[in-house]
Amino acid sequence: MAGLSGRSFDALLIAGDRDLIDHLPLLADARFPVVLCAWENAAPELFFVLTIDYEGAGHLAGRRLRGLGHERVAVVASPAHTVQVAGFRRAFAAAGLAVPDTAVLLAPEPTPEGGFAAATTAQESSPRPRC
Repeated sequence: MAGLSGRSFDALLIAGDRDLIDHLPLLADARFPVVLCAWENAAPELFFVLTIDYEGAGHLAGRRLRGLGHERVAVVASPAHTVQVAGFRRAFAAAGLAVPDTAVLLAPEPTPEGGFAAATTAQESSPRPRC
């Protein structure tokens, strides 16, 4: 904290919450504003939070793919992204289409390797997604 307070800046914006929750108490007594952005977990009440409409973001993605004519899709997501997947499904449901559970592939871990493993499973599924 001493290293931060001696610097010349007006505020601190922390984007994303991965592995940061344990470090936030160090900023509780900061002499500058601290704002959390894109915080997906329960945010501490000590700080201002700018958040994202994650369900709406999933819906926009699904609506875009539907607008391009895609009907048979696969969704690769982290288990933590159920809200985004729900929005995606809502977009397809509005067009009278379902995104079956078998088309939602959860990455075994939230890493590039986990995403690759889930995407590989999607490519090997039958029927194969077209998007």
